[in-house]
Order: sequence, then structure tokens, then C-alpha cells
Amino acid sequence: MTTRALDLSQLVHERTGGNPFFAIQFLTALTEEKLLTFDAGTGGWYWDLGSIRAKRYTDNVVDLIVGKLGRLPSETLEALKQFACLGNAADFGTLATVCGQSEEALHAALWDAVRAGPILRQSTTYAFLHDRVQEAAYELFPEARRKELHLKIGRLLLAQYPQDVLAERVFDIVDQFNRSVELVTDAEERVALRRINTVAARRARAAAAYASGRRYLAQAMGLLPADHWNECYVESLALFLELAECEYLVGNHQRADALLTAALETARSQLDRAKAYRLRLRLYQLSGRFPEALEAAFEALRFLGVTFPAVDEDARVATEAEFDLVPENLRGRRIEDLADIPLASDAETRTLIGLLADATPLVFLVRPDIWMFFTAKAVNICLQRGHGDESSHLYAAYAMALAGDIRNILTAQKFSEMAIELNARTPGAGPVRGVGLFLHSIAIIGWCKHFATSLPFLEQAFVKQTRLIGVLYLENDLATHAFTPDRLAILELLAAQAATSLENALAHEALQEREERLRLTLEATRIGTWDWDVEHDQWSASPTYYTMLGYEPTSGPGDRAAWVERLHPDDRALFARKMREVMAGSLADYEYEARMRHADGTYRWQHVQGFGIKRDQEGKATRMLGIRMDVTERKQAEEALLRYKNQLEESVHQRTVELLRARDAADAANRSKSAFLANMSHEIRTPMNAIIGLTHLLRRASPTPQQGERLEKIGVAANHLLSVINDILDLSKIEAGKLEIEQENFELSAVLDHVRSLFGDATQAKGVVIDVDPNGVPLWLRGDATRLRQALLNYVGNAVKFTEQGRILVRAILLDERGDELRVRFEVKDTGIGIAADKLPSLFRAFEQADTSTTRQYGGTGLGLAITKRLAVLMGGDAGVQSELGKGSTFWFSAVLHRGHGVMTASVERTEPAEAKLRREFGGSRLLLAEDDPINQEVALELLHAVGLAVDVARDGREAVEMAGRGAYDLILMDMQMPQMNGLDNDSSVARSRGNAHSGNDCQRIQ
Repeated sequence: MTTRALDLSQLVHERTGGNPFFAIQFLTALTEEKLLTFDAGTGGWYWDLGSIRAKRYTDNVVDLIVGKLGRLPSETLEALKQFACLGNAADFGTLATVCGQSEEALHAALWDAVRAGPILRQSTTYAFLHDRVQEAAYELFPEARRKELHLKIGRLLLAQYPQDVLAERVFDIVDQFNRSVELVTDAEERVALRRINTVAARRARAAAAYASGRRYLAQAMGLLPADHWNECYVESLALFLELAECEYLVGNHQRADALLTAALETARSQLDRAKAYRLRLRLYQLSGRFPEALEAAFEALRFLGVTFPAVDEDARVATEAEFDLVPENLRGRRIEDLADIPLASDAETRTLIGLLADATPLVFLVRPDIWMFFTAKAVNICLQRGHGDESSHLYAAYAMALAGDIRNILTAQKFSEMAIELNARTPGAGPVRGVGLFLHSIAIIGWCKHFATSLPFLEQAFVKQTRLIGVLYLENDLATHAFTPDRLAILELLAAQAATSLENALAHEALQEREERLRLTLEATRIGTWDWDVEHDQWSASPTYYTMLGYEPTSGPGDRAAWVERLHPDDRALFARKMREVMAGSLADYEYEARMRHADGTYRWQHVQGFGIKRDQEGKATRMLGIRMDVTERKQAEEALLRYKNQLEESVHQRTVELLRARDAADAANRSKSAFLANMSHEIRTPMNAIIGLTHLLRRASPTPQQGERLEKIGVAANHLLSVINDILDLSKIEAGKLEIEQENFELSAVLDHVRSLFGDATQAKGVVIDVDPNGVPLWLRGDATRLRQALLNYVGNAVKFTEQGRILVRAILLDERGDELRVRFEVKDTGIGIAADKLPSLFRAFEQADTSTTRQYGGTGLGLAITKRLAVLMGGDAGVQSELGKGSTFWFSAVLHRGHGVMTASVERTEPAEAKLRREFGGSRLLLAEDDPINQEVALELLHAVGLAVDVARDGREAVEMAGRGAYDLILMDMQMPQMNGLDNDSSVARSRGNAHSGNDCQRIQ
């Protein structure tokens, strides 16, 4: 392959990821664009790699295919748009039904799309090539049309499938309706949609998809009528209980409890309240809140007329009475005949028995003092009222109580065997079947039959429960005290005898096998062993002990002195010290590492470890065994690691010094930049405020129409320049990390309406409609309303600027909700000029414009979007844009907000002008104005005098301090930057001065 061909193939692989289909599409596009051509004369292919790379759409083949959508015939494109509303794939029949045509006509309409690549035709279905292709086709539909089509598809699918198939396709149907739920206005259709969502939720729950089940149930609840507790009580209660369960299982415990509380407060019968409490106890039990779960169980049982003793003395008396009632309630029936009692037909009895079964383990854990009473009471209820699905569980618990505490073993055996038979006959008792078998095998059979007879029951129990619970569970949650000390002694004796017999039968063979396995293992791992008779100083070693250092093995006792001579001279002192410690008896086991001379003359590191296996009366080791391993490579690695560590520490130290210097330099630069920007802002604001103020005064002085028009232009220009200054200062604060997000309550609709009102005149002049839509987001929120308003104003200002006709939509969308925390997305959608795709990446960069030509035509600094992006990040979100040239743009940002605290306050409409209110409420008040600029003094004095205020002027900070100390002022207005003393220092000095001179006077200071 030539170099040019290799470069092209690498580019193809880069763009397509090696996907053959994508590669074909890519090469086809290149030939269509004449970037890859075939010369018939030379029989060769030609291309310009630079031109190919310059084509931006080749960055991704999926984007290339998406770009083909607009070139498809209108009939094909219309079918694709309807297909996109169905999802990523659809069978021929469903898609033909949605498109309103035959399958043959559908294939003809979609042929161009199959050939161009956006979709694939399979045996019975069409599928989009990629999710992004489907999304692009979906976006071609206007939003209103999408909702209409989703509703149409939902109705078609609902009518197409018979009732027996409906459940299988319920998710396809309900998802279409839910995307257009606001268009469903017919009362009967809303009822049908509510029930379809309920079916979908129950199927999702059955598959353990609790988050999906929660979503469908929430949609169903949203379709309930306003007075649903009266109009459809039964359905409402079921929805509340099912949603509570799903909320709990996905971790929204607070929400689940709130739903259960609402159900309990609205329940019409004791039975309904019991059902809610039963669900609450199960949910509490799942999270280990056992005392609270038992309290919920007791509360539910109280509703059904069952109560329990409060103190131990009452419990003892009541227990004896309940146990005495069991024979009476048998009414002459044999215990084994109880399995023939039919299930109770009334819902209250079956709910009561279910509650008793759920509470059984909770009573044992939390209230063991009433355990005996509880089991007897539960059995008496079953004998009096009939059986429920869980009755076998209650009989099994009663049998455990008889065996463990009453010690009536024969009666316990009969009740336990009957419970197993009853369980087998009860279809709904599956979940407790394995437990009953297990308890029968370990707590009953052992005391009346040979233990071996319990094994079949244990095997069944393990199969039923799909897990190994254990063979002997001496203190289980139902059979407490079942194994008394004398019974345990018998078990221990039998177990010891069985173990001894088994060991004797296998000992010799196992020992030989272990010795051979150990020898092979040591040789394979090159570990040498040694045996030292310390008392007689005789020493022997395994063959590996010699061969690992290149020496021939020695049979019989070895020469220990020869091995000592092979030690490195620097390590002999360590070896001698270890030997002295062993011989003196101060060290029974020892371990050291030393270098040993190899047969080739080199030294290799050895790890030696010894263990005393015989000792004399004084505890000194008389015989030792040990091992020797070659650890040279480990030692070399440790030395290398130490060198690297030292080098790394030195490099880290040097780098740390460099980083600290760089940080200090950056901090200094930031401080200088912040000081410069603050000073620049003041120097520009001072004359700008003078211009704005004098312009305002001149406009109040009844100028001529021509003068008024010019003054209006001066004011607009000055305010525009002031907004640029504010943007620069905000950006500086954000980059310096000095801008903090406030957390205050605010009303969302007030923020949106304020944004709309500010641009009302501008949009009305253009004939553009501006709408706001909270879209279901809670109106009473907590966050930084000022920064939200600033971000929205930036977006809406751009939308108004670039939209000549059509509509601007400002809306809020709730993305996620976790307790009080809300993640909200704000969008500003316009029908303006749009933005080219290659310009989008630079939009949110500071001081950049998508197109400099638009700057000349429309104005702008490029700061607004950059600030909005940074504000969104500070509020826990992000910002972005979707746009199409010539069709409009959607700018968005997200933020993390919280539900507002307390009750939402009513909006106050301001009717009285501010000047009139100041004159009425504060006329005659005395003010001190600290301002060094003469022009700003003149403007401020004119405005303050106009509302009837008495004003003294200080020309710098020191003079302001002196005057504040001498006079009594209701308000002090201070410039932040003045000669002699700045506004902050001045504020502190004035506070001290007034504290000394007028300790009883309260004065407000504004900077």
C-alpha cells in the first residue's frame, strides 16, 4: 500500500471506527462531493486529503448521514418523521398503520432512506442506523406536531391490539400517550389512559423496574380528577399504596411515607387503613427499622380488633389463656384435619392473617416477652375465622413455641407436619414454603425421630429457598431455646464420635498425600527446608536448599559451619546474634535476611525463617525447622524503588517549589487584575453616572421635542455602556471566585414575568410575541433569583435582537427532583436568524462572537453568553444551545434550586411612584452625602432635594467622618472610592464616631 493510500485508509478508519457500513457511507459521500474520483484513462483513484479533512462533516459519519435527511424526497422525509415518533425501530405493520398507507406504499416511500443510509430494513422491521439519526428526524417535526402525532399513534395502537395482546404492548402504547398527555381532554379517554399507566406500572414492578413503575404510577395519579377521593376512591387508594411502595424501593423514603400518610388520613374503612399500615411495616422492615415496623403492625392489628399485653405480668396471664383456648377451638377436630379447612372468603380475615405472619419475626426481635402469646393468639384466630395464604407460617411458629418452651414435642410435631401439608395446598403460600420445611427439619424432627429423617426436608427447604440456610441453626428466629444443654451435650458427643471415626479412616492416606504435595510445592517454588537438632547440633537440609545456590545436594547431616563461611562478611554478625538468642533461650523462633555466596562467586540475598518444634522444661527450643528462600530480585527491586522514591521526592520538591511560585505569581496577577478592574470600573462609572444623571435632570426640565429625542439617545447609549462595564466586572468576579450564589425564597412566575415585561416594548415594536411557561415547575423556589434573572435577560436580549418576526418562548422545565432539591432547565427559544453549526463551539467563550458581521449589524460584546455559562455552573448546572441557520435557536441553561421555605408570599403590585413615596414617608429627613466628584454631587443634590430631603455634602472620606461625628443624620450615602479614605474604611470610622457621639441614634449607611 502506498503512503497516500495508507493516509486515506487511516482517515477512513478514524471517521468510521472500522464499521464497514459507515466506511461505505463515508466513501460514497466523498465520491458525491467529487473529493474522491476515478480516472478511467489511468484506471486509478485520485483524492486530495487536505480537502477531505477540511470538510467538517467528516468528523463523524453519523453526522454525515444526518445531513442527508434534508436531501431526501418529501414523501420519504414525512414517513421518516412519523417513524421517529415511534422510536428507534418499528415493525412493518405498525409503521404502515401510523403512516396511513399499505406496507407496499411504505416500502416505496422509505426506499430512498434505506439507500441513503439513515435507516436499515430487516426481515420484518425498519430500524434507524443510530440514535442520533432518529433524534434528528424527530427534531424535524415542530413540537406541537409531535404531540399531535404521539396522540394519534397512541390511539391507533390502542385500537389495533386486542385485549389479550394489549398487556404485551402496553409500554409502546402508554409512552405515546404520555408524550401528549396534555392533549387528552376527553374525560373517558383520560380514565382509559390512567388505567393503561397503571397496567404498565404493575408490569414494570413485576420485572423489578421500580423507577419505571414509579414514573407510570405518577402519571396515572396526575390523571386523577380533582375530587378523586370521592369520584374514584378505590382506584385512588390503590395508586397511592403502589406508588408509595415504588418510591420506597427507589430510595425516596420521605415521599413514600407522605403518600402512606395521605392514604391513612383518607381511608374510609379500618380494613383500608390496615392495608396501608401493612405496606408501611414491610417498607420499614426492608430498611431495618424493626421497632417502627412492629409499631405499624400493631397499629394495623388494632384497627382489626387485635391487641397485645403491655406489661410482662399481663403477658404471662394472657399467654396461658391463649394456649388453653387452642384445644377448645379445635372443637374435637384432629390437628392433621386442620389442613382441610378452606380459605376464608372475607378480605378482612385474609388481611388480618397476612399482618400476623408479617409481624411474626418482628415480635420475636422487638417484643420477645409476648412471643408465646402472639403465636397462640395467631393460631386461635386461624381456628376461629378460617385460613389465609400465610396460615401455615403461623402454625409453624406455634409448633416452634410448643417444642422450645412448652416442650410438648408430640403436639408440636403434629402442628408442624400439618403446616407443611397446608402450605402445599395453599397456592399463595409459596414465599414461606422453604422456611416451614427448614424449621420442621431442624426444630421438630430431631426430638421425635432419627436426625437422618430430616435430611429430605432440608433438601427441599434449600431448593425452595434457593440458598443454603444451614443445617444446625441453634438459636433461630422462631425456635428460641429449642436446644437445651442436655440435648446439646448429646449432639456434641455424637458429633465427636463421628469425627474421630472419619479421621481414623482417612488419616494415613491423607498424611502421605499431604507430605508428597508439600514436597512438590516446595521444589516448584524453590524453597529449601532445614532441620536443626539444637541440643546435639546436628543439621540437615532438603536438596533445594543446596541447588538454589548452585551446590550439589548432600545426603545425611550437613556441614553447618561450611554454610556459615559462605555468609557475606557484613552479615555474619547478624547471624551470630540470632544464634546466641536461640541458644540462650530468649528467642524460640527467628527470622533474618542475609547474603549468601553462590557457587559462581556472586552473593545472593536469602530469607531464613525458623520455628521451634521441641522445647525443654525451661522453654528453650531443642529442635527447629525452617525454610530458606532466594529474595535477591525482591531486594534489587526494593533498592531500585528506594532510588526512584528519592528521585521522585526530589522531583516533587522541585515541582512543588515551582508550583508555589507559579501560584503566588498567579495570585498576585489576579489581585492586580481585580484591583485594576475595580479601579477602572469606578473611574468609568463616575462620569457615566454623571452623564446618566444629568441626562435625567435635563429630561425633567421640559426640553424641546428635538432636545428630548437627543437626550433619550444619550441615555440609551450611556446605559448600554454601563451594562458593558457591569458585564466586565461580573466576569472578573466569577473568574476570581468572588461571586457568591445567594439562597433566598422567590416566586418563579415573578422572575419570568419581569423578564418578559422588560422587553415588552421592543418585541411589540417588531411584532414579535414573547411567551413564558413555568411548565409545571414549582413556583415557590429558593435560590439566587437575581442571577437567574440576569442569565435569562442575556438570553432574551439576544433573542429579541436577532428575531424579526415570529415568537420567543421563555420556559422552565423540571429535569429531576430529589426531596427538596430540584434540577431545572431554563430555555429561551426563538424563530430568529439562527447560527451556523461551525460557529456554535465558540458562543460561550468570553469576548468572542459567532460572526463578526452580526456584531457590526446588531452590536454586542460577546460577554453575555460567557457570563450566563459561568453563572449556570456556579448554580450547579450548565449551559448550551441548539440552533439551525435560518430557523431559530434554543438557548438553555440548568440550575440546582430548592423548594421555597414556608408559604409563598403574595406578589405586591407597586402603584405609587418611588419619588412620591420618598417625599411622603421621608420628607424632611437629613442626609450626609460623601462624594468627591463635583458633577455627581450636583446630580445627587438635585435628585435628593426634589423629594424633600435635607442634604449635607462631604468632599472626601475624612470630612465625612468628621461631619458624621458632629451631626445627626438619618442616612449616609458614601462613594466606595474617595480621597483620604475609601468607602469601607470610612464606614468603620463613621460607625465608631457615631457610636461615641450618638450612642442612642440609629443611622443607615449605604455605599
